[in-house]
Amino acid sequence: MESVSLINEKKVKYLTRIFIFLMLIFDFANSLFAPIFILYSNTKGLNTFQFNVILAIIMFSIFIFEIPTGVFSDVFGRKRSFIMSMVCMGIAKLVFLMSSNMLGFVIGALIDGLAFALFSGSIEAWIVDEVEKLGVKDFEGIFAKSGRASEIGMIAGGFIGGYLVKGSYNLVWIISAFLLFMLAAAAFILVKEENKLDEKQSLGVKEGIVRMKETVITSIKVLRDNKLLAFLILIGCYEMLLVGGTAHLWQKYLPEKLNLVQVVSWVWIILSVGRMIGNSILAKIKIKPEWKLNTIMSSYIFIAALFLLSGILKNGYLVILVIFLRNIITGIKGPLFGSLINENIENQYRSTILSFSSQSRSIFQNIGLLSMGWVAQTYGVAFSWVTTGVLILGIYLIWGIVRPKAAVKMKVDTANVSD
Repeated sequence: MESVSLINEKKVKYLTRIFIFLMLIFDFANSLFAPIFILYSNTKGLNTFQFNVILAIIMFSIFIFEIPTGVFSDVFGRKRSFIMSMVCMGIAKLVFLMSSNMLGFVIGALIDGLAFALFSGSIEAWIVDEVEKLGVKDFEGIFAKSGRASEIGMIAGGFIGGYLVKGSYNLVWIISAFLLFMLAAAAFILVKEENKLDEKQSLGVKEGIVRMKETVITSIKVLRDNKLLAFLILIGCYEMLLVGGTAHLWQKYLPEKLNLVQVVSWVWIILSVGRMIGNSILAKIKIKPEWKLNTIMSSYIFIAALFLLSGILKNGYLVILVIFLRNIITGIKGPLFGSLINENIENQYRSTILSFSSQSRSIFQNIGLLSMGWVAQTYGVAFSWVTTGVLILGIYLIWGIVRPKAAVKMKVDTANVSD
């Protein structure tokens, strides 16, 4: 007879394969339309500002539905939450397909936000619940494999979606919706949930609101005592205010500049490769802890310069090269930024601070989508990139005012935090 550990190992591998399969198809289906969404909205009469409003509504919808959908997942299970998210996501794609005005896109955005909120507390929580019960304590291997599968799905989806529009934009939405509905059916068959939380252990809506309030209060007290951590979160919000509203606008600018819709497919792959190159560079050079802050700050000089070049250059292919270089820098800075934040948070405050950081960045990105979207619509995408390049240098003004010290490990008086 097989030993219990061997049986559990086989179960873990089986569950991991299911998880990887679901994530691969999920990212493929959602990336089919990602590069051409803004172009599609233009064919329906939406301008650049209105498109950014739609993105802001999706993010706002995720924000307001996050607590209720978390309660749903706790009470009714991760499997039901995931299936409902796929169904809602598929419906949202069909709403976008049938929309002919701003109202239709708003309805689609609200449903899409609800779908992503349902998704956020579903399938990843399911795999953790199930494999942890089988004795797995280290989930990095599972998420590393799923991350690679997601990257493949996103690259393939973006590339194929860009070429499908040569026939019809409608075909992209139909295929995406079909795959999401099929994913819901696959989850119904493949996902077995044996570790559902007890209803009494779930977080109610009122308790969730109280928890959010406590998160903000605790975060403010902790950040007050750690200037470096406060600085990192502050510049992260400032960056999202600018970059969050303009970085995606190449999807509109380049097809018009080069008079070729299919260019989005190739650029989508090029930019993904750029981020992966950046990640690989960071993994090889192994930056010392005391150099991390200065490396991050140095990266903003390049990011600002490359945004400026994007807006100044008249040759579309040179713009692609510049955006590719910017994605390499982002691939280096992003993980380094996250690493430095985590290194400066004590374990007991990690979830609280990261949640506060995520919510804050989301709010500033929404503001950026609206403000920079207006700039792009009024003065052009190129001007919005130049504006971003100039204003992002304001990070150095914040640096001079806050004057954070590198490699500071947080020391917080727990008595003060719990007041």
